[in-house]
Order: sequence, then structure tokens, then C-alpha cells
Amino acid sequence: MNSPLTTARTKRIEKLLGELERFRNEYRSGQRKQQISALSPRRQELIHTIRDHKEASFDFLARNFCVVPVSTLHYDLLQLMKKGYIQKMGSTRGVSYTLRDQQYVL
Repeated sequence: MNSPLTTARTKRIEKLLGELERFRNEYRSGQRKQQISALSPRRQELIHTIRDHKEASFDFLARNFCVVPVSTLHYDLLQLMKKGYIQKMGSTRGVSYTLRDQQYVL
């Protein structure tokens, strides 16, 4: 049996946890925007290309970034995946890349 005091405390704690979650999300979104602007221009452009097309195959990206060596493009995509900006969908020849969080991209 819950006393009125315990119920009031529980509601207050739930309210504070909700506010904390909201502040944490706001902080993360601001931090992510700063991180994107800190990336190299080529990696920023990769993110923008993937964002504009929702899903991009490696061949599509290689055609759009034809002056970039294939090994460099693979490395850039790997680094963007490690940092959590994009995710890899599929394997082998059917690989495509999508953004992990649409809301954080400038």
C-alpha cells in the first residue's frame, strides 16, 4: 500500500527523470551537430549525399566521388560507421549505407 507521500515522491522523480532525458537529448543533438561540422569536407559531403538519397550503395558513392580513390572512400565510410553517423545495410555486393540518426544531420 502506497502512502500519499510515496506516490508524490514517485511522481516527482518520474518528472525529474523525464526532464533529465530531455536535456540529455538536447545536449547530444548539439554535440552531434558540432561533431559533423568538425569532420573533413569530404566526409561531410558523404553524409550529405547519403542523407539526400536515403540509401546509397558503394558504387553510387564511388561514381559521385570519382576523384577519391576507392580505398580512401572505404576508409572514410568505415570511420563514419565507427563514429556512429552512418550504418551499413547488407553485405558483400549488395551493401548500402544509410544515416543512423536523420535528425542530427545539418
